[in-house]
Amino acid sequence: MKIKNYLLFNVVLLILFSSCSNDFGIEKKVEKEVFELKSSSTSNDVVGKLTVGYQGWFACQGDGSPVNQWVHWSSSGQPAPGNQTFELWPDIRDYPNGYQTGYGNLGNGDPAKLYSSYDSEVINTHVKWISDYGIDCIALQRFGVELSVPSFKAQRDGVALKMKNAAEGYGKKFYIMYDISGWTNFQTEIKTDWTNAIIGDLNLINSNAYAKQDGKPVVAIWGIGVSGRPGDVNSWLDIINWFKNQSCYVIVGTHNNWRSDSSILPAINAANMVSPWTVGVYSDNGGVDNYATVMEADKNYCNQYNMDYQPVVFPGFAWSNWNGGSRNQIPRMHGDFMWRQFAQVRNKGIPSAYVAMFDEYDEATAIAKAAEDVLMTPSDQYFLTLDADGITVSSDFYLRLTGDGGRMIRNEMPLIWNHPTLHKNVNNNSIFVSQSVPTTVDGGQNFTASITIRNTGLTSWSAADAYYLGSQNPHDNTIWGSNRIALLSDETVEPWQEKTFTFDFAAPNQRGTYNFQWRMLQEWVEWFGETTSNVSIEVTSNYLDNCDGLNGWGSHNQLSVNRDVQQEGTGCISAYGSGTDDFSKLYPNPLALNSDISQNNGVFQFWYYVSDVSMLSGNNQIELGSGGGPDVDEFAWIIDVSSLTNGWNMISKRLSDAYVIGHPNLKEIDWFRVYNFKSGNVTSMVDDMQVVKD
Repeated sequence: MKIKNYLLFNVVLLILFSSCSNDFGIEKKVEKEVFELKSSSTSNDVVGKLTVGYQGWFACQGDGSPVNQWVHWSSSGQPAPGNQTFELWPDIRDYPNGYQTGYGNLGNGDPAKLYSSYDSEVINTHVKWISDYGIDCIALQRFGVELSVPSFKAQRDGVALKMKNAAEGYGKKFYIMYDISGWTNFQTEIKTDWTNAIIGDLNLINSNAYAKQDGKPVVAIWGIGVSGRPGDVNSWLDIINWFKNQSCYVIVGTHNNWRSDSSILPAINAANMVSPWTVGVYSDNGGVDNYATVMEADKNYCNQYNMDYQPVVFPGFAWSNWNGGSRNQIPRMHGDFMWRQFAQVRNKGIPSAYVAMFDEYDEATAIAKAAEDVLMTPSDQYFLTLDADGITVSSDFYLRLTGDGGRMIRNEMPLIWNHPTLHKNVNNNSIFVSQSVPTTVDGGQNFTASITIRNTGLTSWSAADAYYLGSQNPHDNTIWGSNRIALLSDETVEPWQEKTFTFDFAAPNQRGTYNFQWRMLQEWVEWFGETTSNVSIEVTSNYLDNCDGLNGWGSHNQLSVNRDVQQEGTGCISAYGSGTDDFSKLYPNPLALNSDISQNNGVFQFWYYVSDVSMLSGNNQIELGSGGGPDVDEFAWIIDVSSLTNGWNMISKRLSDAYVIGHPNLKEIDWFRVYNFKSGNVTSMVDDMQVVKD
């Protein structure tokens, strides 16, 4: 694209119009797009991740930036009808500041304002989106031809520092991507800039947000071997090897026919990763499918030469407002075109991808929020809108689609050929209404909680359409036994109806304080709506069972939960019949008692109800053990029937008084049983089982 409107006009033209050429003559201009895969570790931030190219090159008169003039929005002066160098109108509703243009009001009556990439709030918002929508890494463009102009270098340096701060704040990774378009002295100046600015003045690579691969700081160089870009195989090889000698992981951006260009292969083969530019190489899904064989061959070549491979994915393309050509030249097809590229990347087993671009409104390849329809664009000038292909999508649709594409290539969802991303995210929405959640629970035990959510979207929820309540804080955790609470199989929650999810949760065995928070989702589509208020639940581990649910319980008699006469909690376990085993329980996850409980000081106690003590005979026993069943590593006590009365009885047994079989382990209690020989039907109940310190 263009670098600046006033200086070195010939250089600017070179930069704007001599990018990667393709069938459309579309070049990867200075505004090349970069997508890197996000990484959760400091040593694996690119491979297996989704990276997005970030231009950060828009400036406005009055924005307080070093250039302090309109840059990339127009060729010179205030953008106005006929004076613009961008195709896709941005949606700036999330930005605190906007800069007035010379266009008439938007179709909805709002003033036609644009944003500046130099505003910290803008960069913070962009990185927040990158975080919210699940994109892994940011390739921050650095245009070498600008660095000889002090105001533009200061602009680039300022954007880089703001990016570093935002990435640190939102836990994202970023790296520098040099563009050598028009940079005739790149061979020496790129080394100076890296040493004096990136490492020196800006100190970027020491940030915990700076991307590293295999423990090495990542740097990308775009334009290697691309038509119209300076250099030859010797100068390219020199800078690649120089960066590798600085212990960097080097990515090279090149043209899409790189494997057949023997004149550049010695340089390409020296890199750590290859990312061929493909914007404009194909223009529909058929072209995407045909190009998939090229990607596969690229991947195989990279494997042969021990390089990583990062194909480019883009949403669409047009530049009629500033470089001619037809409007909507490569249609986005309401996401189908971009998704097909993601699907083929996954289909070919390629773990990394680079999206072109995040904020490239110039050539309409931006995935950042953009105008949904003409009501969001000036009434006196054409701009491309997201509904150009006949389907209305939300302004954040391509952010959501990119996030879904990243999940697919990371194998977090299966290969899906038709995109699952809803065109209008308003279809799925919800608000949190209320909840009933205990703040203290017993380790390893079940407890009941209820959460009420209102459907505020346009779509009905059903189990068949994979709507769930999902765990949060941390995202998708299984702290409480499950990360999903399903709707009933025959249940439908219509828009504006409320749904109360009531579920038996399993507390972790280890004592401590744990977060309990949930949010709605449609599986393989999106998470949506408000999260529930977080509840910090204290888990204690002296309880063996609160007896509020039947999970894991057994008996020779008819079992049920009595919710009326419990001694503690929300219920007690009840058994009716004449069978010998009143109650037994095998815990699937052994329970660890509090560390201050020992065989010398521990007391096993619980409430025990008998409807008619006269029906009980001798040889009655209580067992508590760690052997997974009766008569293995257990404590055992005789029940003195004469001490029981009709109704509730507090049973209290010292561990030191027990008959001990084997070596019961108080850190792995997994078995309990009470048995009584009976002469007739008896109702018995048990509640509030715990081991306490004497």
